[in-house]
Amino acid sequence: MSKAKPTTITTPNVELLAATSRFKALHGLLKQTIAGTKLLKYFLGLEVSNLCALHEELHGETRGGDRTGGKTEAPSVLLETFLEDHLGVTARTARKYRDFFEGITTGTENEATVKRLNAFWMGQRESMLALPSSDSKKAAGSSNALSLQSLGTIAEKDLQTILDHPDEWGLNELFKTPLKDAGSDAATEDDTGTSSNKHKLAKFWLQDFSRRAMQNEFLKLPKREKEALLTTLEEATSTLKSHLSQKGKK
Repeated sequence: MSKAKPTTITTPNVELLAATSRFKALHGLLKQTIAGTKLLKYFLGLEVSNLCALHEELHGETRGGDRTGGKTEAPSVLLETFLEDHLGVTARTARKYRDFFEGITTGTENEATVKRLNAFWMGQRESMLALPSSDSKKAAGSSNALSLQSLGTIAEKDLQTILDHPDEWGLNELFKTPLKDAGSDAATEDDTGTSSNKHKLAKFWLQDFSRRAMQNEFLKLPKREKEALLTTLEEATSTLKSHLSQKGKK
């Protein structure tokens, strides 16, 4: 008779350690994959931005008026038609790529990162002409190879900037660490309300509002609404600074 194999007993603590370890390993792989995906999205946006500039050069200013005579003339080919014909994607998709790119490149906050990423792309873009775009399986493999290669050659802080930047998928939200109170973990109440209400308030301003603001959606508003919003934000900023500067305020 063959000897019975001993039964392996997994205690809850051992399984807890194993489960959390598996989660962290998978989450790390997901982080790497998403960083590569968003990096590709940045470069796609860069190319769409280039095409928009080429469209203006080839077919005229799309926002009214030429640059010399001040006359308002419609372009010979509409931008959306131009993008769809040449890229094979919808104009909306092209705008999403461009908006993501411009969201990172607008302003000076990410200036150093933008310089490094653009310099990297200048060294890569010629090799992209050899990608077999007609073969979906080969093209997907080549794109993944570029993405993984990029992760190993681009500075960690630049990848983190790309990863942290808000996107319409909300992927940046997946890697935020929990906010913990400086004091006790137990819920407490004070004269301003419950900790639950404070948490909801903080979530709105620090996550929901900040995410929408960082996507620069307000730039799509009409001029009058943008001016009204600017006044409101300036007043709110002034009030917040004044409040924080007062001694004893928490």
